[in-house]
Formats: sequence, structure tokens, C-alpha cells
Amino acid sequence: MKEEVGRDAGGAATGGSPASRGFASRPDAAVRARRSGRRSRLASVVGALVVVALVGAACGEGPTASGQSTTVPPGSTTTSSTASPAPGRGPWSLPFVVAAGRHLAALSCPTAAFCVALDDLGTAYVFDNGLWSTGQALAPGATTGAKVMVSCTGPSFCLAAPTGNQVNVWNGTAWGPPAAIPGAQHVQALSCATSHSCVAIDALGATFLYDGSRWSTAAGTGGGPSAVSCATPAFCAATVGGGIALWSGSAWTGQGTVDSTGQLLSVSCPSPAFCVAGDSDGSVVVWNGAAWSAPQTVDPSTSTVTADNVLTGVSCAGSTFCVAVDSGGRAVSFDGRTWSAMAQVGAGAALSSVSCATSTFCLAADTAGNVYAYR
Repeated sequence: MKEEVGRDAGGAATGGSPASRGFASRPDAAVRARRSGRRSRLASVVGALVVVALVGAACGEGPTASGQSTTVPPGSTTTSSTASPAPGRGPWSLPFVVAAGRHLAALSCPTAAFCVALDDLGTAYVFDNGLWSTGQALAPGATTGAKVMVSCTGPSFCLAAPTGNQVNVWNGTAWGPPAAIPGAQHVQALSCATSHSCVAIDALGATFLYDGSRWSTAAGTGGGPSAVSCATPAFCAATVGGGIALWSGSAWTGQGTVDSTGQLLSVSCPSPAFCVAGDSDGSVVVWNGAAWSAPQTVDPSTSTVTADNVLTGVSCAGSTFCVAVDSGGRAVSFDGRTWSAMAQVGAGAALSSVSCATSTFCLAADTAGNVYAYR
């Protein structure tokens, strides 16, 4: 099961838990509103987060891992060094610097030994068996403003959308050259169920299908989406405003408005029988294979000044484990029956994306270039 950025989850762990070994850098780039009172401030938060990723920062206690990431052109080789993360708050580690000062806007971990993060300039960072690579610019010359996305089905295949309508393929050892999706108008959502089945949706709701070698068009969702998650080639869920559309493999079926409390921004489907979508008001809706639940508040706001409970990302490793992260640097988890209390992961920056490969391994990324490991 794979999800959009903000979102990919699933896959079996290989090579042991990288969190137990700590993070390091790899010297080889080839590898490696509340409807009235909160509406204006919610718009500013969602506008800043959604435009880049839709889906914290320096931790307030203990030492912070430090380091420097270097952006390099495709094909170049460079070296960087970083420190290993220390234990942080509860199950989350202290921040580990992957891209100092950059907004890590998209994250995908198909296994506990492999992840890819993209920053808001379309620079890719690969986590491979405990090592983070230095940055590789997938869209040289890009400026902030376009939404970036990445979806990985395993260590040998990822599809990244670093800017606009451009995509790059990861083949297990290197990123391919940028290629445009014919006819797409600003891709807004991307998810791959397998290396031969990816779905991209543009700002107009037009749908584009990738079979591993070429793109084709399909019927649209009826509106521009914020996220999509594909569990199989024949099942995807796309969030469109307060509604969700379901993909059957050949067409979308509208589900109408399933969330009237906020705008749905993220979704994760580990199987056709289970999905979770998070909104801009701290609520989630759950798909049970037949219908969507009513919105449930899992992240109440703690501020009367800022919208600190925008659920910017959600990832489910299965129907009994999910994590959602918010604009206040906090995370909440689901055990199959109940949602936990919110836990502060970082402070000073929003968490922008999360990806859980298993119930014992997740990574969350923030808008300051840090990642946090859930153990």
C-alpha cells in the first residue's frame, strides 16, 4: 500500500530498524475555520503548507542533531556529515537535520530501511539502510511555489514530482531525468500502488495513469485534489475539498461531502477496506470498506491566535496503526480502536509530512529541514 506524500505507508521492514542504529550521511549521490473566527488564520496556514506539500523543528529539550546538507546537480557526487539522533519525546527522536533550513514537504517510506524526502525546491534526499544521502536537485532552477510529491513502492522504485508537471523516476540506484506528464496542468496529487501503476491528478481534476513506461489519461475526479492514496491499482481515494472520490481502476466515484468541519488535506489507504483522511480542523474520517465515518476530532486546537491543529499528513501502516501530524509540530497515533492524545514532536516549525512503513517505524518531516523517527 502506497500513499501520497504526505503519504506513503506499507511494506515490510528490512535490514533492521534504522532508528536503532541512528542516522548518518551517505557519501554517494547515485544512491543514495473553525468556520468564522479561524477562517482567515487557517487560510494563511493552509496556504503556506498546502501549496508545497499538504501534508516541528528544534526540540525544546536535549541536544539537537546538527549537520549540513548540500544540494547537487543530478549525477554529481558529494559528501556530507551529520550526527546521529538522540532519544527525544516519548516514542519520537530528537530532530535530525537532513536539509538545513529547507521545508521538507514530501516524504515516502515503503520500508523501514528506505525513505525519500523532497524539499520545497524539488531536491531529493534518500535514506538507505540508516544513511541519508546529500541532496540531489531533481528540478534545477526551481523556485518555491509548486507542490512537490513523492511516492515509493520499494527501494527500487519511486516517482517524484518536484515541480509543476515534471516527474522523475528512481530505479534503485539513481534518479532519471525529468519528464513532463503530457497534458497535465499543475499536478496536485500522486500515488503509486506498484511500480507499474501510478495515479497523478492535476489542479483541474484530470487523472493521468503511469504503467511503468508511459502516461495515459483517464476520467477526472471532478475537482482539484489535495491528496490521493492508492492501496492497489483498482483502489485509490482522493480528497477534494470536504469530499472524497474513490478510484475503481477505470473511473472515479464521488462520495459527496464526507467532512463538513474542514478541508480534507491528507489521506492514507493501506488497503481497500481501510483509509484515514485528515482535515484542516483537527478531525479525521475513516473508511471501513463500505462507508466513511463522521468526522472525529483527534487534534483540538490549543491556540486562539493561530491554526495549530491543521492535519498536514497522515500515514497508516495497516488498519491497526496510523500516525497523523499537524501544523503545531505534534503527532497523534491510532491503534485500531482509539486515537492517542497529541504528543509534541517538535517546537517552532510545523510538521509537514509523515510516512509509516510499519507500526514500529515512521518518519515525520518538518518545515525546517528536520526529520523525526518514531520507534
